[in-house]
Amino acid sequence: MSLPLYPRDGKKKCVILDGGLGTTLEQTFGLDISNTALWSAKAAVEHPSVVVAAHLAFLRAGARIILTSTYQSARSAFERAGYADADARNLMVACVQLAIEARSRFVAEQKAPGADNDSDTGTVKIALSLGPFGAGLAPAQEFDGFYPPPFGPRAYTPDGGNCNAFPQDAAGRAAEAAATEALARFHFERLCVFADDAATWAAVDVIAFETVPLVREIRAIRTAVAALEARHAGARKPWWISCVFPGGHFPESALGEGDAGKVPVGAVVAAALGDSDALAGSARLPRPSALGINCTAMEAVPCVLRHMEAAVQEFRVRGDDCPWLVLYPNGGDVYDPVSQTWVVQDKAGVWGEELMKIVAEAMSRGNWAGVVAGGCCRTGPDDIALLSKGQGE
Repeated sequence: MSLPLYPRDGKKKCVILDGGLGTTLEQTFGLDISNTALWSAKAAVEHPSVVVAAHLAFLRAGARIILTSTYQSARSAFERAGYADADARNLMVACVQLAIEARSRFVAEQKAPGADNDSDTGTVKIALSLGPFGAGLAPAQEFDGFYPPPFGPRAYTPDGGNCNAFPQDAAGRAAEAAATEALARFHFERLCVFADDAATWAAVDVIAFETVPLVREIRAIRTAVAALEARHAGARKPWWISCVFPGGHFPESALGEGDAGKVPVGAVVAAALGDSDALAGSARLPRPSALGINCTAMEAVPCVLRHMEAAVQEFRVRGDDCPWLVLYPNGGDVYDPVSQTWVVQDKAGVWGEELMKIVAEAMSRGNWAGVVAGGCCRTGPDDIALLSKGQGE
């Protein structure tokens, strides 16, 4: 059984998440961090006070969960940026400390004499942001999942012929199992950097595995969480997996059986919640406390969500507790990982209002214990303020 994201008190609720930290640091605070392997972690290293200010801006806008500036933080990413292993570890932990400082400052603000006291400041949670393996590749591969061996069949090449899935024959299945194990080691080793620092781990409330593009990486994450809980007594925390659906489709190709399409949403849910996980070598892996969608265009969310809910219902037949839903779509612009630039798109409607409509409909259908709603890339404090206002209406 997974740990609940919030206490199961019988009340359906919506909790506001923050917005896109990296793009907010660029758009609102004027930092240049897009052309780096570290993304928001670069800002945490070079401009820590600005990162604290960005966290505070989201809290003041109504967010009650803030994501740490660790999305692309991995020892390999810091190594490419020129940092020694010990320095990388210290800096990864320091990113979490900035979120802790922001939370402390926000709570102090709310308790100050004359402040417009917010009764729920004590429920502010810090979510450890962990991007997929592909987030640390150049160009980034969280939207396509073209991973190099041993993590995938082949690395991305601009010449075409890219592939993110293994053939479903004996050799392909063996290679996929090895890739899953390699991804599990990657996620486990990164988790241990934070869990090995007792004070930092105690301050983390939730682990957020974000923008996951591959079924085998979902399996690998569950394996890594199991290994962490086995290694660290008392290390269990609520955690979520959010996947990316560019264009409304999961990035992984469905090879075999003559199918050249994409892996269906039902298979994604089965990888996250299913009992059997032969590729990861375990018949019972921990389940995430929440499942969701992030960094996906708003217009694609309703269709993906309907397929996700249909699949989740099948697992509830067995008496499983309802997971939470996590929804944090992007602001609508499209990121080009090759040029590392944003392509501005025409947008219909108001972002916060559109998302709150989706949230209200999801809550009314009763498939989830609750909903966490926020924004991903190109959403800022103003968007979260509007979302928070709509949540209270």
